[in-house]
Amino acid sequence: MLRIENGFQQTVAVSAGSELSFGPPRQSPILPGGTGAGEITISLAAGPAAGIAKLHIFERSAVPIGFTVTAWQGRKSIAVVKLCGHLEMDSWVVLPIETTHVDVSDFFPVKDGCD
Repeated sequence: MLRIENGFQQTVAVSAGSELSFGPPRQSPILPGGTGAGEITISLAAGPAAGIAKLHIFERSAVPIGFTVTAWQGRKSIAVVKLCGHLEMDSWVVLPIETTHVDVSDFFPVKDGCD
């Protein structure tokens, strides 16, 4: 599981053999670029300055990777979203503006779309 705080991003290397395998995550302030081949970067920008809460995903992994995101306001869960992976494409998901951090879990390779 990855925990991503507001204003930060996590980048993780992913390989997909018979099972998904993940390298250690790298946390940094939100910056453009920086996602290398075989990696996924997930960032969270939330609050009045952003106007909304946005979860940004960029995948450069060998196969699309889906996952579940739980949005939190402090210690209270306020939303759960299942995301379907897309290669070489920026994707954005809008979450409640009160989101302070997210937990990313239940990673799976996407073969024929998501259910």
